[in-house]
Amino acid sequence: DVVGCDEGKDTFLGLKLPMTFTLEIWPACAAAGAPGVAAAAYVIYCAATRNEGLKGAFMKSGVEVPLVAAIREHTDGAAIRAACAAVRALTNGDDPREPASGAFTHSRAFAKAGAGP
Repeated sequence: DVVGCDEGKDTFLGLKLPMTFTLEIWPACAAAGAPGVAAAAYVIYCAATRNEGLKGAFMKSGVEVPLVAAIREHTDGAAIRAACAAVRALTNGDDPREPASGAFTHSRAFAKAGAGP
C-alpha cells in the first residue's frame, strides 16, 4: 500500500491530503456503508502509523469525529476493528524520528468527540 511506506507518507502529508481525505473521501466511503468505513479507517491506520506529521494533520482535519461515529454507529466487526486501529495509530507515540508525540493531545480530542463511556 502506498501510504504504508515512508516516501508515500511524506508525499501524502506534503500534498495536504489528510484534510481532503477527512472532508471529502471519508464521507464518500461512509456512504458505501461498513465496507467503505473499514477501508477509509484502514487508510488512516496505515498512514498514521509511525508518522507524527500525519497523525497531527489528520487530527487537525477533525478525523476524530467520523472515527468516533463509526465506532458508535456500526455493528460490522471489520468497520469497528479498522476504526479502532486508526484511533490507536493516531493516539500512539510510535514515530522514532520525533522527539515528542502529540499522543496525549490526540487522545483528549477523541475524548471530547465522545469516545469515552
